[in-house]
Amino acid sequence: MMNVYKVVTKDRYSCIIPKKNPYCLEYIKDTIVEGIEGTLGVMCFETEEYANLFISNQYFKRPRSLMIIKVSLIGKITYPEFISKWLYMTEIDKFYKVKYTKASWNVLRPPGGTICCDKVKILT
Repeated sequence: MMNVYKVVTKDRYSCIIPKKNPYCLEYIKDTIVEGIEGTLGVMCFETEEYANLFISNQYFKRPRSLMIIKVSLIGKITYPEFISKWLYMTEIDKFYKVKYTKASWNVLRPPGGTICCDKVKILT
């Protein structure tokens, strides 16, 4: 198993708005969190530095409302070619239901060090 870093809210949820939606997962220490079927899985970062860069670039949330936890990857690992530009439930839903290309207005190249996995074990 490979240890990596996950950005979550201070109350340990995925940093997706709003909290009560099918894409928002809770990250409690010593549990295993499974990515949602049909998605990229759980998005993490290879190093804490990459996770910090991601936090510093989040204009939709105040960086102080986010934190970094350590997780261990379980299952299939992927390096996504592109991700949704917006972390709102409706936009995430569109991202997965519509086949976007790199040129689409609402997709981004993933931040440096992005790694996705089927499941993660929460270490911290």
